[in-house]
Amino acid sequence: MERRMKKVEQEQERERSEAVIRRSRASAPYFSPSKQMVGHVFESSDDGGLSAWNMRQGNVLSIMHSEFGKDAPDKTPVIVLLDTNGKGARRIRISGDIPGVELKEEPDVNDAHGLVFLKYPYTPSQHGKTQRVILSFETEDGFELTHTYETRHGHFVFNRVDP
Repeated sequence: MERRMKKVEQEQERERSEAVIRRSRASAPYFSPSKQMVGHVFESSDDGGLSAWNMRQGNVLSIMHSEFGKDAPDKTPVIVLLDTNGKGARRIRISGDIPGVELKEEPDVNDAHGLVFLKYPYTPSQHGKTQRVILSFETEDGFELTHTYETRHGHFVFNRVDP
C-alpha cells in the first residue's frame, strides 16, 4: 500500500511539473520572422540618438527582402524583423554563434510600430550558414526560460529549435 501511495505521489508531482512547463511556454514569446510591412524600422542608440532603417535597404531582411547581398561589406549591420506573437519578456540575454548579435525593440516614437528585430554584423564568409541564437529571459508572469533559435546568416530565417 505504501509503495502504491509513493507511486501516486510521484505521478502527481510529474503532472504538476508538466503543467508548470506548459503554462510557462504559453506565456513566453515565440519569435518568428515578421509578416509586417512598414516603411522604416527605428532604432535608438545608447547615447539617446535615433536612427531609422529604410525597408528598401538591402540589409533590412523582411517579407519584402529575404536575402542580404553576398557582396556586401564586412560588418554591415543586418536587421531581421521578428514577431513575438503577442507575448512579452524582460531581462533578455542573448548569446549564440553570431558575434555581436543583439535583440532590439523600436523606441516609442511617432511612426514606430513597436517592432522587435535581430541586429548583427554581416560576415561574408558566414553567408547562408546556419547559426544558433540563444535567448534567455523572464516571461511577464515570472518564469525564467531559455529558447534556442536557428537562423541562416544574411537570410530572413528565424526558427525555434529548442524547446
